[in-house]
Amino acid sequence: MKTVRMHMARSSERVLTRSLVWISEGLALRRSDIGLLTDLERNRAERFERAADRNRSLVAAVMLRRLAAKSLGLDDLRAVEIDRTCDRCERQHGRPRVVGSSFDVSVSHSGPYVVVAASSVARVGVDVEDVEGMDKRPFRKLAEHVCADVERRHVTDYEDLVTYWTRKEAVLKATGVGLEYPLQHLTVSSPREAPELVWYGENANPKIRLFEWRRRCGTRLVLAEAFGSTPASSPELVLSASQPVPDFVRTGGQLPWDQLWDGAV
Repeated sequence: MKTVRMHMARSSERVLTRSLVWISEGLALRRSDIGLLTDLERNRAERFERAADRNRSLVAAVMLRRLAAKSLGLDDLRAVEIDRTCDRCERQHGRPRVVGSSFDVSVSHSGPYVVVAASSVARVGVDVEDVEGMDKRPFRKLAEHVCADVERRHVTDYEDLVTYWTRKEAVLKATGVGLEYPLQHLTVSSPREAPELVWYGENANPKIRLFEWRRRCGTRLVLAEAFGSTPASSPELVLSASQPVPDFVRTGGQLPWDQLWDGAV
C-alpha cells in the first residue's frame, strides 16, 4: 500500500498561489553552503562517482532549502526539514517533501542546470535536460523506449526526442507515478506544438497542464502541474542573476522575467 504523508502548514508559511520555479546555470557552491546540509544530504551526494554529479546534488539540496525557507518564512536554512522517505521501501531516496509545509516540490538537474519547483495549489513535476555534448546519433533507437507509435514519426532529430522525454517525465513526476510507468504508454503533443498531455491511459487526468522553456542549443525545461481543482495563474520563473540564462524562450511566448535572485545557492 502506498503511504501518503500529510504535513501541517506553518502559520508563517507563504502561500504559493502559483507555481514557483528556480533555475540556476552553473554549479558554483560556497564552502559555507555545505554546512547548511544534513549528513544525509552530503552522504547522498558522495554516492555519485563523478564530481559534477556530486556537485549538482549538493547545489540542488541547497536550492531546495533556500526556496523552502523563503516560503516558510524561516531565516535559518538549517531549520528546514526535508523528508525523502521512499513510499515503497522507506529509505531516504524518494521524492522530496518539506516537513511542516503545505506545498509540493520537485527537483531536476542536468549538465550545468539545477531546477527546483514548488507550489501550494498544484502537485508539480519539473524536468530539465541538457543536450550539449551528448551523443545524438542513436536518437531513433532511444525513441522506441520514449515515444508511442503515433509520436515517433515526429521525431526527426535528438531535440525532438528530448522534447518528448522532458514533457513526459514532468507529467510522471507531477502525478507521483515516476519512471516505473513506461514512457511510451502516455502521449503528449508533438515538439512543434504547444506542450499538452494527450493520453495517460487509465491514469487520465484532464487537470494537468504543461509549461515549456527551450534554449537554442536544444536544452529543454518543462513544468507539469496536476490540479485537483481550478488551475491557478501561470508559473513564476525565477532566474539566477549572477548566472543568467538569457536565451530560454517559453514555448508559445517569451520567457516571463518575473524576478531574479542573487544566484548564490
